[in-house]
Amino acid sequence: MTVNRQCSSGLQACANVVSAIKSGFIDIGIGAGVESMTKGWGVANYEFSDRLSDFPEALDCTIPMGITSENVAEKFGGIFYFL
Repeated sequence: MTVNRQCSSGLQACANVVSAIKSGFIDIGIGAGVESMTKGWGVANYEFSDRLSDFPEALDCTIPMGITSENVAEKFGGIFYFL
C-alpha cells in the first residue's frame, strides 16, 4: 500500500500497519516513509484566500510543519516516545 499525505505519510503508514495487526488482517508488517518539507506545495509559496480570516480555526493550517514541530517540541519538552 502507498500512503501519500504530503506530511506524516510515514507516521500514517506505521499506524496502518498497527491497525491491520490489531484487527487480525496481518501478523507482521513494515511501515516506513520519507518526507521532504522542501517539496510539494509548500506554505511559503502558497497564496491563501482572504476569506481564511473568516475561519479562525483554519488559520492553524497556514503554519508550516517545521514551525509546528518546534512548537510541539517546546510544549512537550522535545521528548517523544512511540509505542
